[in-house]
Amino acid sequence: MQSFPSTYSNKRKKALLAVLDRLENDQHDKVPYFVFGDFNFRLDTHDVVKALTTSASGEYIKEDNDVVKVIFTENGNSGKVVLTLEKKKFEASEISPNKAKWLLQFDKEAGSFSEHFLEHEKSFAPSYPYSEDMNQGENYMQTRVPSWCDRVFYSKSANESLIMTNDNQAEYEVIGADVCMGDHKPVYLHFSLANSKDFENQDIVWRKFNNLSPIFKETAV
Repeated sequence: MQSFPSTYSNKRKKALLAVLDRLENDQHDKVPYFVFGDFNFRLDTHDVVKALTTSASGEYIKEDNDVVKVIFTENGNSGKVVLTLEKKKFEASEISPNKAKWLLQFDKEAGSFSEHFLEHEKSFAPSYPYSEDMNQGENYMQTRVPSWCDRVFYSKSANESLIMTNDNQAEYEVIGADVCMGDHKPVYLHFSLANSKDFENQDIVWRKFNNLSPIFKETAV
């Protein structure tokens, strides 16, 4: 199992940095921007597995001297299987949309872009990989480590135009949490932007960059 960052993570980083370079350093006037969509970001799988199996022992099943399956069983007398790994299979008893926010501490790829953009605090579960069964749309497929692939980011200059008051909070959520939307859940960021008159209103409470909770803070939830 590869350590973080993987080869694929480095390729994603290189590609996105090339896009950001065009946005920030071309000959046109600089304006606030938002970037959003499926970034295909993955968690630090090595550390996720380590966290899940701290109190477990692994059974390695081989075929023709190649490991084809690993079953991690909780130490002691319970016999509980905490994790099963196979090709295109990741079955963990402690991961579901209702108990997956603790995985935030392993969401590290966005940290590579902290000099370029920000993200509103995530309160939703990883947006991928959800079941494509019409009757199981609220559950994950047990094929990969769940990840926050789908994101909305914005530049630091865009952050200065977001109005944040007690009565006007941004909302960052998934769409269709309990229905089948495909293997990805779409995400949205609902917010209010300031206009020229708002900048003259001294009563507005602005969320400045230096008061923003970093999106890259590794905090278990």
